[in-house]
Amino acid sequence: MEPSEALKTIDNTKGTLTYILILAEPETQKRERLDLIETMRDNGINRDKFYRITKAMADVGLIEEVTMQPNGRVKIVKTELTPKGRRLAELVKKIEQALTPEKEQF
Repeated sequence: MEPSEALKTIDNTKGTLTYILILAEPETQKRERLDLIETMRDNGINRDKFYRITKAMADVGLIEEVTMQPNGRVKIVKTELTPKGRRLAELVKKIEQALTPEKEQF
């Protein structure tokens, strides 16, 4: 996928920046899918949108999903940022900081 197509893909998927910032936090770096769906719902992103974002981010190489099925139990899917996704998350955090007004000091 060309870089311009990749950018259009994630730009057209509203909620992608929220998703990236959630996965960028140290305590939420590797999230089980059900926990991630719930966290995204708490941030105004429904399940359908979650799956569209997940596909778009996986298509452009920003996330990786690891599926495990320990001892034949229920399948667990964990989602984490790739190195490219972590670099993008750092840039998004810088943008977020730049947009946050500084508190006045007296």
